[in-house]
Amino acid sequence: MDEIQSLLRYVWQTENPLTIAVSGTGTAAMEATIANSVEPGDVVLIGVKGYFGNRLVDMAGRYGADVRTITKPWGQVFRSTNCGLQWKHTDPRFWHSFMQKPQLEHASH
Repeated sequence: MDEIQSLLRYVWQTENPLTIAVSGTGTAAMEATIANSVEPGDVVLIGVKGYFGNRLVDMAGRYGADVRTITKPWGQVFRSTNCGLQWKHTDPRFWHSFMQKPQLEHASH
């Protein structure tokens, strides 16, 4: 468990000793991420291309986020070059694309 905690701290760029792995479904992981990362009024940019993207939009909204979306048809991927303009326009604290880990940005907040 120590190694898992260490790796989780690296992924989330934290030194919090209470970082733990929680067994659960993918939806539980999404909920835990939003619940622990987003505060009311935070701008959240979510790449939506199907059911789970829409589910994440709903979750973020329930936590009071100012949700912005980028959409793609099912089967297409989000690339950073395509998302750059939306990124600059929204200046999100949190963004998510199901092709990579969630990213937290603190530089402008």
